[in-house]
Amino acid sequence: MAGIVNIFLTFFAAVLVYESGHTGVGMLAFVLPVIAIWAWAMMLRYNPYLIKMRLDRLKASARARGLSKEEYAHVEGYVNTALHNIPVIPRWVRIVNALVFLIGVALAGWGGISILAG
Repeated sequence: MAGIVNIFLTFFAAVLVYESGHTGVGMLAFVLPVIAIWAWAMMLRYNPYLIKMRLDRLKASARARGLSKEEYAHVEGYVNTALHNIPVIPRWVRIVNALVFLIGVALAGWGGISILAG
């Protein structure tokens, strides 16, 4: 949810800056929503809830195939190991996400003030 808000915020900021008459910076600001989409996708990649859902689907699919007890035990062992080793979101992705948000807030403020002053 928060990632979508970041995308809308950066797009709104880019539109505000562009409409305030700063066309060069406004055109450059349209790169921010693209970076926000990328950061959101990276955050979803490391979402523990979604990883658990994928592993549960793998387990259900193995159960539906009618594997032998040994094969199913192997799949279940893999799922249990994977559940204990869920990766953490890399720090640099969180930093990029936070920077995009802060730049979006700053540009929205600057664009809004420029429109009101002009």
